[in-house]
Amino acid sequence: MNLSIGIVGVKKTGLSVAILAAQSGANVLIYDDNPSRLQQAFARLEKSLQNRHAKGAISAEKAKAIKDKITPISTIKSFTVCDLIIEAIDENLQRKKKLFKELDEVTDDHVILASTAQSASITALSSQCFFKQRVVGAHFVNSSSSNAVVEVVKGIDSSNDVLDKANFIFKSFVKNVLISRESPGFVINRILSAFFTEAIAINEEGTASFQEIDAIMRMVGGFKQGPFEMMDFIGIDICYTSILDLYNSFFQEERFRPSFLLKTRFDAGFLGRKTTKGFYDYKDAKEAPKMGIRQSEIESSRYFFDENHLTFFMIKQSIYARIISMVINEALFCVQENVASEGDIDIAMKYGMRFPSGPIALGRDIGFEKVKNILNKLYDEFHHGRYKTTPLLNIYQ
Repeated sequence: MNLSIGIVGVKKTGLSVAILAAQSGANVLIYDDNPSRLQQAFARLEKSLQNRHAKGAISAEKAKAIKDKITPISTIKSFTVCDLIIEAIDENLQRKKKLFKELDEVTDDHVILASTAQSASITALSSQCFFKQRVVGAHFVNSSSSNAVVEVVKGIDSSNDVLDKANFIFKSFVKNVLISRESPGFVINRILSAFFTEAIAINEEGTASFQEIDAIMRMVGGFKQGPFEMMDFIGIDICYTSILDLYNSFFQEERFRPSFLLKTRFDAGFLGRKTTKGFYDYKDAKEAPKMGIRQSEIESSRYFFDENHLTFFMIKQSIYARIISMVINEALFCVQENVASEGDIDIAMKYGMRFPSGPIALGRDIGFEKVKNILNKLYDEFHHGRYKTTPLLNIYQ
């Protein structure tokens, strides 16, 4: 099947998805309402392909073949030949709505319209279309990697036939595809919020420093990056606004309440690597500083789930158990609310965010009863609503 894929918006996500699709053999049409931005994007595209060739990732012939598969267009009317159109413009709901209305008017009803929106409602976008059933979400994660993940989001109006077709098309060029029901933050942002907010709470209460928390999650949990390293890498502005959107979308649910620590860095413009300062200083270094922890601390952290504890406050050996319990709990909330299947959630976090294991698989390894006990004891000590447990923890074995 010779697929044709359209992409609107040529910033980082749009360009990465264009390359993914083109290297699978699809014909890709890219459009931006700013002609100079489109021209600049092609210069970045060529540089990206040259870098991949220089690193030995692709041959010169493959680089040329990818480039030849990507064609700029000057009007969205040229998208009529496409099987799928992916919107990758800025997070502005009104602009997105306007674009979807225009796309609906110029394309036939068999063309799938997908949005990469992080926070905009897929149902709100489909409301602008006559053919509402053909609109889905396409939340790309790690889009510049061969292990890219796309979360295909079903809005209220999205038809099952369209979801099946979208799943087929995305699997032709993205390694990992999962289907989720429309929910604020989808799957990945919800679980990341738990990973980040508990780490921040541990730091704010004075139990451990950024470096200590990151070191424990790397050395005990096997994470590629600790939570503070990851927030700096993603961008503190993205993390803060994502968590704030979750908090407001869930009507001030305490699990998603943003922290003052995160807000102050956002307000100060300390946004992570891209501004050379976030939780860490990157002015003279490309990576966050690393520290080690003693083997005895690693072992005591791993066995924390198996022991009876009176307190968590100022206990560094509790850090891994606290953060992982929150991650597993939020993953189970997603299952309980029918946002996504267990398997899809695990794939999303393992391959999309490079977690060492899927959170639900990890919960089974640890034991859901032990996770529930950790969260209940945290609630008894801190009396904070973020430790509310999902009813599934009472059922899962």
